[in-house]
Amino acid sequence: MIGVFAENEDEPLYTVDVAVELLPEADRKMLAAGITVSGRERLNSVLEDYES
Repeated sequence: MIGVFAENEDEPLYTVDVAVELLPEADRKMLAAGITVSGRERLNSVLEDYES
């Protein structure tokens, strides 16, 4: 499960059903550290990368 957070918020706005444990280790580390994006279009692009 991937959580989508607004800046400076502790609770996710929503979650995306992705089997994180099946992702490559490098992707899991990036997700754990947090990936900052600007704009809905960029967010959708990043999420699509993990959902496919």
